Amino acid sequence: MSIRLSNTGLRLHSILRGLVVLFTLFCFAGCTSMQAVRAPVAASARTQIKKGDDIAVWMRGGQHFELKVTAVEDTGVTGRDDQRKAWKLPYADIERMEVRRVDGVKTTTMVVGALAVVAALWVAAIRSAGDSLSDGLGGK
Repeated sequence: MSIRLSNTGLRLHSILRGLVVLFTLFCFAGCTSMQAVRAPVAASARTQIKKGDDIAVWMRGGQHFELKVTAVEDTGVTGRDDQRKAWKLPYADIERMEVRRVDGVKTTTMVVGALAVVAALWVAAIRSAGDSLSDGLGGK
């Protein structure tokens, strides 16, 4: 006796794998957000950014920097770019600054939601594979 299974189970497995990848990407996207730093001057910068933060800075002269903060000082902020070059940016020359922060609520919601969807898809795939096996054996 030979058992012939349909491709339904294989298709669902491929779809499930694709959805897991998609939801993982959404989880990573939901984990961080950029928050504007108000009036980048010494007093506000010291309370809004700290050493180790990732910041995006737009200068009055049109330059744009993506830095990891190494120091927050009275006159400006110091950080390193992706090439590890150090930059000291005076507050007086900064037009706009944003800090990237992890959002715990978004991260938790995305992870729990993704796990629930993956679990539901997994159950559907198992049921479908069971139905395909049953049909192949002459059940139903």
